[in-house]
Amino acid sequence: MPENPTNIRQPNRNYWHRCPDCRTCFRTRNRWSLRCPDCLDRLDAEGTGLGIIIFGAVIAVAAVVALGYFLFGYDTTTGLYFERVHNVGLQQNRLLGVIVSLTAAVGGAALLIVGVSQRAAAIERWRDRKRAKGQPPAAEAVGEGD
Repeated sequence: MPENPTNIRQPNRNYWHRCPDCRTCFRTRNRWSLRCPDCLDRLDAEGTGLGIIIFGAVIAVAAVVALGYFLFGYDTTTGLYFERVHNVGLQQNRLLGVIVSLTAAVGGAALLIVGVSQRAAAIERWRDRKRAKGQPPAAEAVGEGD
């Protein structure tokens, strides 16, 4: 019986693919698989912790900008006729802004450190799995070495 020339999905059919990263051929039942299982493991290892790194960096940068504003740009004086006097309420707002900004900066830095350590641990686990299979991990496969 000849193969079905249409694009009807056949449940027991195996598809051959070539991985664009490592250029090896692999077989799968999924027609839309783009990478071999080894490269998918590597990409999962590289992606682990990346969201935490980005989120921590954004929080830390925003907190440092807010801290700079509250330390150097926030005016605590109010105009009274022909002179400017200090307003206790605005001074308390400034203090609160500094405290919240410092807390957010420390929290963002902590998230950044946690994300970097998770990513490093995931890449090390991927390297250990590659060594256990007897394949040396390529340095350029994880974004190192130039």
